[in-house]
Amino acid sequence: MKNVKETAAKNPDIAERKRKEEEASRMVTVVRDSNDAIIIQDIDGRINAWNHGAELIFGYSEEDALQMKIWQLAPPNKAAEQKDFNRRIFAGEKVSSFETQRLTKDGRLLDIWLTITKLMDDAGKVIGIASTERDITERKRAEEAILREKQFADTVIDSMPGVFYLIDEKGRFVRLNKNMSKVTGYSSEELLRFKATDIIAEEDRDLVAGKIGAVFKKGYENVEAHLLTKDMRKIPYYFTGIPAVIGDKTYLIGMGIDVTERKK
Repeated sequence: MKNVKETAAKNPDIAERKRKEEEASRMVTVVRDSNDAIIIQDIDGRINAWNHGAELIFGYSEEDALQMKIWQLAPPNKAAEQKDFNRRIFAGEKVSSFETQRLTKDGRLLDIWLTITKLMDDAGKVIGIASTERDITERKRAEEAILREKQFADTVIDSMPGVFYLIDEKGRFVRLNKNMSKVTGYSSEELLRFKATDIIAEEDRDLVAGKIGAVFKKGYENVEAHLLTKDMRKIPYYFTGIPAVIGDKTYLIGMGIDVTERKK
C-alpha cells in the first residue's frame, strides 16, 4: 500500500487538500483555546459559535450561548446600540474595532475591546459576523486610577502659591505649574522649550546653573536669584531644588517664592 506522502507527491490536488485540512485544524485549535472570546453570529444576531475564551469571560456555557442573541450580552443601556451596530454592519458600513461593554452571566459589567470580521458568501454578501472580544476591564480601571492620581497631583501643584518646576539633567523644564506662566508671561508651551536658566537674569545665570548641577550631584540646594519675565522685568525669587528619581531618570523638583516684599 502506498503511503500518504507518495500519494500526495503524485497527486498535487491531494497535497493541497491535506494542506488546507491541516491549516483548518490549526485554526480550529487557535479559536478553541484562545483566551479572548471568539463569537460568530448570523444576520439575525443569533450566536452560532462560542469558544472556551467566551465561556471563561462571560460565564455562559456553549450550550447556553447558542440559545442567545448577541445583544443579550450587552447591558440594558447598550442593547439598542448593539442592534443598531449589527444593522449598520449588514448594511455595508466598515467597522473594524471599537470599545464597548458586556454583561456577564453573574451580572458583572466588563469593558471590552471588540474586533470585527465580516463573513461573506461566494457572492460577496455579508452573512455573519465573527468578533474577537478582549476583556480590558482591569486595564481601564488602572488607567482611570492613574488619571485620578494625575488630576490630584495637577490640582496640588497648580494650587501652590509659588512656582513649581521639574527640570531634567540637561537643565530643561519638563513640568511646570500654572503660576510659572502667570509670573513670567510665557505660555507653558514656550516654557517647555526653555532651559531653566533662560528665565533667569543674565547676572545670575552662572550661579543658578551651578546650583542646578549641584542638585544632581549632591542633593538639596537653594539660591536667591532674579527671575526674568517675558517683558524683561526682574523679580527676586528664592529657589529650592531636590533630586528625585522618576522611572529610570533623575530630575530636579523645586519651588520658587517671590521675595520682593521681604527684600523691601
